[in-house]
Amino acid sequence: MSGLSPWTWIATGLLVSLTSIAIGDRMILFAWIGLAFLAIGVAKLVFVTITTAQKSPLDIPKEKGTVLCTRCYRQTRADYNFCGICGAQLRKTY
Repeated sequence: MSGLSPWTWIATGLLVSLTSIAIGDRMILFAWIGLAFLAIGVAKLVFVTITTAQKSPLDIPKEKGTVLCTRCYRQTRADYNFCGICGAQLRKTY
């Protein structure tokens, strides 16, 4: 998604709204503009959260002779006992 981050919209909206409310009645128009920025930021945040799908471990392509670590979901060689990235135990050692 291009453009400003949703958090930028939210922060700007809060800053403009709170500042204009603190100044007084002369700045009520800016309070409404700040609330509009805040609403746009929240809408963008919801949209980004809904449309961004996380990759599950099953979506990661697996090479032959490798296994996926159950902790960090990185590929490591099938003959290793421990993950080379995070150190998690891949299979029981006796």
